[in-house]
Amino acid sequence: MTTPLLLELAHAALQGQVEYLKRVEDRLQEFNKNNPVDPIAFLGPGRTGKDTAAEFWAKTYMGYRYGGSSSQAALPFVRHALMSLGFDWSPEEVWNCRHESREFWFEFLNAIRAFDPSVLVRISRSEGNIVVGIRSDIELATAVMRGHIKHLVWIENPNIAPDPTMEYGEEQVLKFRNSYTLYNADDLASFHETLQAFAPMVLAKSRIQ
Repeated sequence: MTTPLLLELAHAALQGQVEYLKRVEDRLQEFNKNNPVDPIAFLGPGRTGKDTAAEFWAKTYMGYRYGGSSSQAALPFVRHALMSLGFDWSPEEVWNCRHESREFWFEFLNAIRAFDPSVLVRISRSEGNIVVGIRSDIELATAVMRGHIKHLVWIENPNIAPDPTMEYGEEQVLKFRNSYTLYNADDLASFHETLQAFAPMVLAKSRIQ
């Protein structure tokens, strides 16, 4: 639930990062200008293999770069909020506690999105063309509508528990154009093989050609 306190913290965090966000917009424009590859997003609950997919994709396919997840993009804002609440933690300490404080991260970042739905996606995109970690349905829809994402890949992993911080699921993702489902139910080598078998479908539609 987005409370008045969270909204106040979110607004203060955004105001405290104005110059940083200006640099983000400049980097995003420059990246899009110089990189012809359509951006891709790996989506799904926590620990399904999204980061694994992103890292493999960036390493394997020319023109792709993974600049970090939405959680990494959110780190300056979360740290700003925690410091306002009296927690003088280093960026490393904030990052290392993210799984234990997942609900706070989710609710606080929903407050951030209330002011700017696609800000975390734009930060990620300013560093690359692979996006990971979108949890909000509004954030996803806004990112697609504004062209920050062109291909959407839902990672389905039956071995992980339900994630209460996900606001959408596979069904909603597959309503978008250029959307797909990949399964990650076995070992790492099998998942890499799945990604390799799937890649030509995306690459055939990408502007990299």
